[in-house]
Amino acid sequence: LSKTELMDYDRENARISTAALKLLQESHPEILGTIADDVIRKGTSERPPCRFEIVECSNGLTVILDVAHNPPAMAYPVRKLHTTYPNANFRIVVGMSADKDLALCGNSITEVVHGETGRIHFVQAAHPRAATLEAILEATSLQNAHYDLEERSVSRQINHAMELAVEKKEI
Repeated sequence: LSKTELMDYDRENARISTAALKLLQESHPEILGTIADDVIRKGTSERPPCRFEIVECSNGLTVILDVAHNPPAMAYPVRKLHTTYPNANFRIVVGMSADKDLALCGNSITEVVHGETGRIHFVQAAHPRAATLEAILEATSLQNAHYDLEERSVSRQINHAMELAVEKKEI
């Protein structure tokens, strides 16, 4: 496997799922029966929503949705962004859960934007486990990031990020 394939969590998950299905078929044929290789391949190639989901907008902008939910999970989309779009300038809209390592998440996000923290838009999700903007800013020390303490809505920050991306012709 190539280095890119080894760093791609979707391919890694597909390989693990395929191996698990094959082992289960061998050990319990009475339960699973026989599943054709093309059916396994199709099933393991499907991704859940918001797992490096690529959306092409009518204005030419590419939006990638990913629910990296903790620091280790965040490393995968970071690597995949850089291998899929090696020369792109990213603008990131991110909210975090209060029970995660916010500082470590902030470091990962800073890596995505190559230290240009003005490309980061922090949001406070409308969820009981969401980290407050104040907690995110305190933990990450990313004061140059975009955020709005008055209008904390996710839609406001997404719109702002899209406006800036279109204006600057970024991905």
